[in-house]
Amino acid sequence: LPEKREGSVRVVIISDTHNMHEQLVLPEGDVLLHGGDFTDRGTLEEMESFAAWIGQQTFAHKIVVPGNHDILLDEERYADIASNWHDELQCPSDALERLREVCTLGLHEFIDISMNDDNLRLFVSPFQPRQPKSRFPMAFGLTRGLELKNKWKELDSVDKFSVDIVLTHTPLHRVMDVGIGDKNAGDEELLKTIRKIKPALHVFGHIHQCR
Repeated sequence: LPEKREGSVRVVIISDTHNMHEQLVLPEGDVLLHGGDFTDRGTLEEMESFAAWIGQQTFAHKIVVPGNHDILLDEERYADIASNWHDELQCPSDALERLREVCTLGLHEFIDISMNDDNLRLFVSPFQPRQPKSRFPMAFGLTRGLELKNKWKELDSVDKFSVDIVLTHTPLHRVMDVGIGDKNAGDEELLKTIRKIKPALHVFGHIHQCR
């Protein structure tokens, strides 16, 4: 890595680690962003392993957005989708509480942090276009079009350049989003919002083929 300039902020970005976090060797930095899917099946056991690991990382700020695999964190939909992923029901509040002890968990919200006497504003959201009907439902999936458009209204209403970093699990439509079957999996509505508000950085994961 290049030498860190005085007064600068170094952001380290990871995503889609799928229980392989122990294998990572991270560079030093100020802010760690995780773009979601830190588990495979979203169980409490997997989340406790991830929480233990991220709790040991020495970044001043550690901000995590869940992904579609992080089933237990979708508190609103968990009871409806759990049977496809978990042998028995688990408790979303246990996972949420454990993770919040060691990092900042973004569940569709603005997050403000201070670094070097400067403030950074982030918007963090796990929502993404829902899985095809041929697959079991997963966490934080919404229908393309109006449902996703309504979900981004809060972000869409901010002034241009007023958000420094947008952290989502989903990519934008036609931006590093070609996955299984050579189909574009990114979100068309979020693309419109990002073009409008122009954050300095948009961070996302989700599509492994586009690493």
